[in-house]
Amino acid sequence: MIWTLDNFPAAINHLTPLTRKKALAIANALVAQGFQEKLALSIASSHAKQWYREATVQERHRFDQASTQAQSNPHPPQSSRRGADIAVKPDPAGWAVVSPSGDRATELYPRKTDAVERAKTIASAEQGSVAIYKRNGALQQVVKPR
Repeated sequence: MIWTLDNFPAAINHLTPLTRKKALAIANALVAQGFQEKLALSIASSHAKQWYREATVQERHRFDQASTQAQSNPHPPQSSRRGADIAVKPDPAGWAVVSPSGDRATELYPRKTDAVERAKTIASAEQGSVAIYKRNGALQQVVKPR
């Protein structure tokens, strides 16, 4: 199940709206990776609280303005375009695997390594390459999976 700001479990109802939004983004990414929903919610709640305590006001504002749709869609659309580049870019919710059109995330992961592995899987199937970016937005490297 994909949780949204309008449809989420009571277990995170006690969180402030911004912390809840962060927890939902993390929980959805964890469930997409195969975590059980209950465990994903527990981990996400804890990480979201920590994120809120440590985030700057600017980081909180950027995350608050981020598209909820992009954060809650862990299933990538099937691309018919061969050789399309997939990108791994920083996102307020973690690391985004970005579709060939590049205008929105198809999947979000809390860890960069997980996003890179998923992007390599997609690029391999599409005979494309993966552009990996640093946290500051600069291009780190481009890899061609086998």
